[in-house]
Amino acid sequence: MKKTSLITLLVAFCMLSTSIESNGQKIEWPADSVVSEELTEYKESDVAREFIGVGWALVVVGAVTNTVGLVINKFDRNDPSGQGNPSDNGHYLWNRKGGPVIVVGLSLVAAGSIAIGVGGLIKGITKKLKRRENRVDDTMKYIADMDTTLCRLISDVDDSTYYARIMNFISDSNYYVIQLREERYPNGQVKFIGLKSKHAYGRNPDYLYKIGTWKYFYSNGQLKKRINYDLRENKHGLYEEYDKTGVLIIREQYTSNKR
Repeated sequence: MKKTSLITLLVAFCMLSTSIESNGQKIEWPADSVVSEELTEYKESDVAREFIGVGWALVVVGAVTNTVGLVINKFDRNDPSGQGNPSDNGHYLWNRKGGPVIVVGLSLVAAGSIAIGVGGLIKGITKKLKRRENRVDDTMKYIADMDTTLCRLISDVDDSTYYARIMNFISDSNYYVIQLREERYPNGQVKFIGLKSKHAYGRNPDYLYKIGTWKYFYSNGQLKKRINYDLRENKHGLYEEYDKTGVLIIREQYTSNKR
């Protein structure tokens, strides 16, 4: 009897797998590092509903099979009364001719219940991954927009106006710290000046990233470099370098540290 139950479960699982693969798709069971890569390839309607639909079909077939087994037991010629043989110790349902049929029915119901549960699990995971994907898309769009507005714009009248504009980003809860950093030469001339920030958009929220437009100077006060940084301290935008006389020697455009 146990062999019959095991074989039935195996057949039911094969039916379920064949049904899903008939759509030209393949599903891998959810795993810690694989789930986000595997499940995003399948739509809820193509996989989760397939599991749930086949599961309910198995449950219905199993219920019908159980009914057939009970009917067989009812008309078992070895027990015309249909009340069972008292010598069976109460287990006449299994020991009579309809017993194997009932076992098959119960196995189908069990397999169907498992399929429905798996379908519900996939449905929940795909919805969660979709929400996470939407949040990531929104964040990446925000970062892309910020990589442009972080730099000094034409609308910034002077450096003070520019620094004040960026410092106002602190009102956004995703910015934890924004600081204006400056260092000077022994003669008092500015060596460099720029902004640093701790924020939620980098790999390390405790790191102070260079952001926006930074200026580096020679000891004679002449501009040496003008570098624009994005939120992750990558060179992003216009890069300029000058010699000590103020002649432009390098002008390049960067996108995330790439020319």
